[in-house]
Amino acid sequence: MILHPIASGVAFIAWIVSIGAGVIGSLLAVLTAFVAWILCLAVIATDFSAFGVLRHRVNHSKSGSHAYFGSALWCLCVAFVLLFVAMIIVTFTCWSARRDKKKAATLQRETKAAPRKKRFGLF
Repeated sequence: MILHPIASGVAFIAWIVSIGAGVIGSLLAVLTAFVAWILCLAVIATDFSAFGVLRHRVNHSKSGSHAYFGSALWCLCVAFVLLFVAMIIVTFTCWSARRDKKKAATLQRETKAAPRKKRFGLF
């Protein structure tokens, strides 16, 4: 159960890094978010297996009690999906920023490389 706050803390660090980051900071944020996503995957696996065993034992006991997966597990699943989506968004934002910089540099080189042709020798 200690992985829950660790994964949450790593996801928070990824968010903090991605707020004011440039290209290198965005890549660092993507890597941090990937680590948080892997930790969240481990948390989901352990939670579903542990609570699945517990649910099976409670439901098949003679006490008449019924157990079911609560909202905390489903909230964890939503967090897992949203963390993945956020990681993809930061990745595409980083790529688009690099692409825009390259296009601007190429356009600037092209405009400087080709001198303006004078018409009638005056302009």
